[in-house]
Amino acid sequence: MSRKFITYEEYKSHAYSVWFSIGEASDLAKSMIFDFGREPDVLTPLDRGKDWLFSELCKFQPKTGKLLLEGGELFVGSRVPIRPRKRLATHLKGYCHFT
Repeated sequence: MSRKFITYEEYKSHAYSVWFSIGEASDLAKSMIFDFGREPDVLTPLDRGKDWLFSELCKFQPKTGKLLLEGGELFVGSRVPIRPRKRLATHLKGYCHFT
């Protein structure tokens, strides 16, 4: 099996959005995640950090957990834009700009 590792720059060139902290996420993304539950919660790990995210892994697979904790900065990204369903759009008028 061949694996390909890409750099952050390569990832970002193909991603629609990349966030390193919860503050970088748009209000629409926060609303779709926290208020409506329409998207997976990828922001809580950014808010709580790598120690929280990998705490269970470190207990049961300490070597793997250590490698992840020593790795680069935690970030999340998406290759597609977060958009509300049309029926939700009426509740989110201040958050989105589309026709």
